[in-house]
Amino acid sequence: MFSVLSHPEVRQGARDAAGLPGLALAATMLGFATMSKEAGLSLLMTMLSTAGVWGLPGQVAMVGLFASSSSLILIFLAVTMANMRMLLMVISASDSMGIKHQQIPAWKHMLLFHFMAATAWLRMGQLKGHLAPHELTRYYIAFTIVIFSFSLCGTALGFYIGDIMPPPLLRVLIFITPLYLILLALSGQAKVNRLAVMFGGLFVVILMPFMGQGAIFVAGFAGGGLALALTFRDDAKQGKQRGHHER
Repeated sequence: MFSVLSHPEVRQGARDAAGLPGLALAATMLGFATMSKEAGLSLLMTMLSTAGVWGLPGQVAMVGLFASSSSLILIFLAVTMANMRMLLMVISASDSMGIKHQQIPAWKHMLLFHFMAATAWLRMGQLKGHLAPHELTRYYIAFTIVIFSFSLCGTALGFYIGDIMPPPLLRVLIFITPLYLILLALSGQAKVNRLAVMFGGLFVVILMPFMGQGAIFVAGFAGGGLALALTFRDDAKQGKQRGHHER
């Protein structure tokens, strides 16, 4: 165990996660646990939701459908669809870490990416190119273990702190992580991420009066698609300019 801690990227990952990312997720899970308790879930079910689903949209969907006495099949499908967004993150992260070249068994591969979170994915995007693939893997493991631990502690605390603090105040905490991710994406180096956040936010404001909650889904696709299209256009222009200069 101590030999693992000797790697600087492991210590860096743990330190980075123990700061704002871990605190933001812990605060968010405080709010989620309050919602879960109000919906009638036990502490064990709430903790298993954080540990097993490990995706706030899926967890919120599960709690909402459970409160409305929906069938288990419907809950399962809703959670699966809500967490489907993680698939592209896993593919991207797997490529960044060079997993196929590290000879990791399939079951370890699945366990490794069970802990994938948007917070970790954005952080890895910032470090790509600064760390070698095997170093990025070590960083990812340390980072995700710490934020996962923070989230479990936040879930357990939130289940009982509702008896002390007003539940409406705790429910507001559930938005801390989304706000943190938006700020993180806006401060990132990738232009496409900044454009996607700005366009998505703009489209939500425009479409919400007409489409209600469906505006979030449409704005996400429209904002991300427009950001990609503009990025591809700019890359193509730069490629042509480089070609002219080389001539």
